[in-house]
Amino acid sequence: MTRKGKRRRKYENSNQEIKKTCKPHDSTTNMDMEQLKKNLGFVPSNLYWVKKRSKKDVETNEITPQACVMYPLSTTALNGKLEPFPTICWLTSTKLKTRVSALEKSAWIKDFHYMLKTNVNTYGKRMRNAHEMYAKTRTNLLTEEDRDLVIKNGWSQALSENRGVAGILKTSVDMNNNNNSTTITTWDISVKCLHAHLAHYLCFPEHDNIIGKWTWNALNKNYDSNRICTTLPLLNSIYQLWNDNNSNDEIVKMQAQMLKKCLNTMYIEEEDNNNNNNKIYKKWDDIHQVKTVPPENVSQMLSKNNNKHEKILKPIKILLEKAWDVLPWKLPKTLSNDYSNNMGEVLQHFKSVMIVGNPEYGAMIESNELYVGLFYLKENMHYPTHAHEAFETYTFISGNGDEVLHQRDQKDDDDNNENTAMTIVTPTPYIHNHGHQPHAIKTSNKPLVCLYAWTRGINVDGVNNKCTSFELPGKYWFCS
Repeated sequence: MTRKGKRRRKYENSNQEIKKTCKPHDSTTNMDMEQLKKNLGFVPSNLYWVKKRSKKDVETNEITPQACVMYPLSTTALNGKLEPFPTICWLTSTKLKTRVSALEKSAWIKDFHYMLKTNVNTYGKRMRNAHEMYAKTRTNLLTEEDRDLVIKNGWSQALSENRGVAGILKTSVDMNNNNNSTTITTWDISVKCLHAHLAHYLCFPEHDNIIGKWTWNALNKNYDSNRICTTLPLLNSIYQLWNDNNSNDEIVKMQAQMLKKCLNTMYIEEEDNNNNNNKIYKKWDDIHQVKTVPPENVSQMLSKNNNKHEKILKPIKILLEKAWDVLPWKLPKTLSNDYSNNMGEVLQHFKSVMIVGNPEYGAMIESNELYVGLFYLKENMHYPTHAHEAFETYTFISGNGDEVLHQRDQKDDDDNNENTAMTIVTPTPYIHNHGHQPHAIKTSNKPLVCLYAWTRGINVDGVNNKCTSFELPGKYWFCS
């Protein structure tokens, strides 16, 4: 809590008589007052209007004020001195604030910012209009007498119509987009606080605060669940790694855009999402009975490696460790009919996770165009030579001198020939396995943790997968 907030709480909880700065709306009830006292610890002296209430609790019969409009002047500082109060929309439900905080910790602010920045002519314009209406509403709430008082006391800047939701000050921002400089404002792209945007949306839905609307949509769909709030930051980190990779790997960048399309499902409201078939699954039913326990000693497994990729992989390692026990770990024994026979001893030491793809195998986001997940292979193991129709990309997260072997001089009618020479491929940290290309994995004295992406086909600069007519996952086989 800020120093000002502590002073406010100390004064409101004292026995001093608090001077109200406005008369609450006639719709305010005694239960509203009781619930505000219960949730905030006090009834704000500048309470103007309870605009959004919860449904009646079936056990307590309580109805809780969720969002309130506050008068722009407050007598809540120490000794009851009058102060400007620019945040006119407040979340007043402890439960609601806790749920929004869970979204904020899961990087939703960062991704809402990305949505605005990449759609400035649509979402950005809507947000600018929302900020403008918020600021004008704040001005209109003041009486003529209080407007003069604002000027006299030098509070015009604090209550300026250039200061919008969450206190965001309207300033110009230059954006370089394909070498074309576009001038926008901070109101078009800034987010700062989901609590403030949601409060604005609930109090004044007609202002069309798109960030508040997306937040409310996420809460209504229970996207603040533990599974989503731990897995979503990891997926966003994977997207950032692939999208910003320094190797100029166009295949990885294309996969990043496919992943971003899936991630957009989490944010935008349904009417803006009609062309996106990616559904969200908050739990895994494990109908194939492949679920298993996570590999142990994750901290040691993800410990720092002395390689040139360690810096760019660090954010993923941090988030992966946090999400490790929540991820849908499975034994991928259903890849092919002869999987168990060919894997032998390796079977119990190879585990995988699917985050994007088929929800039957644990995917949180459904997609028939992209599979994203990770796999674990114990130290000193050999994953036999195999192939599959899907185009595959590995991103090495941890390990120590692990080897991926590719078959050279491959012929279209020679998929099952393991006698052709194999060559070791060095991670960059990416390795591409083309459709039908036999490959194998050997781990060293440290377990391997690796991200994978499967697609039906990639065509970049002449690099082409053999077949794109199948549906993921396609065929999978061992080479013998």
